[in-house]
Amino acid sequence: MHQTAVAAAEAAGDLAGHARALAHVRDPSIDAAATAVDKLRTIVSRYTSWHARHHVAARVCQFELAGLTSEHYDEILQVRHQTNRVFRDIVAHGVDEGVFAPVDVRRVVRSMLSLSIDLVRWYRLDGPDSPEQLGEFYSGLALKMVMNTVPAELAPPPSADRRNGRASSQARTTEDT
Repeated sequence: MHQTAVAAAEAAGDLAGHARALAHVRDPSIDAAATAVDKLRTIVSRYTSWHARHHVAARVCQFELAGLTSEHYDEILQVRHQTNRVFRDIVAHGVDEGVFAPVDVRRVVRSMLSLSIDLVRWYRLDGPDSPEQLGEFYSGLALKMVMNTVPAELAPPPSADRRNGRASSQARTTEDT
């Protein structure tokens, strides 16, 4: 009986985490965005920053699904499908408008979601990037996946080549030496 109660509690937590992530990408600010570019930039930024800010809970939600009963797994799968659909609709709309390149929508969206989700494996709030910084950076990467060119104001900013938390000697200017 104890294992059943634990499994039910874990499933409820997983479902709640997935539902919160879905609510985060259904925010009115995404629908209010004027263009497909703005919608994609906003949704990827929000989804990424949510996973970074809640990286511990998100890690459990995303990578501990094997312990769920098939019924609980199916519930979570439905929420995940809804999240995927929100992203796919935005990308497909951009392709249909001719704003985005003619990409394989499912594969591109899978890549975007994977980028945003996988950061929960390594992200730390006390690291060099805030959740919002990662969100903005990843949104620029997402735009590069769907556009032939990315407007300069939306492209991820160039950063110094970093190894072990320090700028490499190749990234230093003569002023640094």
